[in-house]
Amino acid sequence: FAPEAFDERAEYFAKTHDIIKMEIYQNQFLGYMGITMPDATYEEKMLHLDEISSELIKDLLPQCFGKWFRLYWENVGVGLVRSLMVLRKWSYLPSIAVYVFLIVSAIYLLHKKKQLKIVAGMETRVKEIEQTLWYFLLVTILTAGCVSSVSLLIMCLSRYMVYNICLIYMAVFLMARQIYFVKKNGGK
Repeated sequence: FAPEAFDERAEYFAKTHDIIKMEIYQNQFLGYMGITMPDATYEEKMLHLDEISSELIKDLLPQCFGKWFRLYWENVGVGLVRSLMVLRKWSYLPSIAVYVFLIVSAIYLLHKKKQLKIVAGMETRVKEIEQTLWYFLLVTILTAGCVSSVSLLIMCLSRYMVYNICLIYMAVFLMARQIYFVKKNGGK
């Protein structure tokens, strides 16, 4: 039932998730628990709901694991795009370009760092390059962790993957800055 376009598909799954969770699943179970557990607190009902959900997933996941696994990786892809910008039809290529820039920049700066280590007076530049590369590594780990965990825990909701936008663009700025200074100071 889902559309074929990547962005439309992500939006479809997010809306469907909200409808199933909020309007069908949670309301029905809370109503059922209101009858079977009338004196329970909201937290106790939610814990019981988690227990029921765990039992359901044990029965359902083996039957649909292949489809779930494919959708997981689709959601990771959407999450990587959404980690950079709002999801639109045109946003894939700019996102890929940003990631390629970061990877190529990191490789370039690693290469230049080795060259600059032997040049007298470039210790400060080498240290700044190292700090930039460590920052890039941290951002990469945080983004990969955010995207993969949100895809796993909140399967359809790539809208929660936007939390590293500032960190990623700061990495882009820092990499571009280091490349500029390396080029300006004769690091051909």
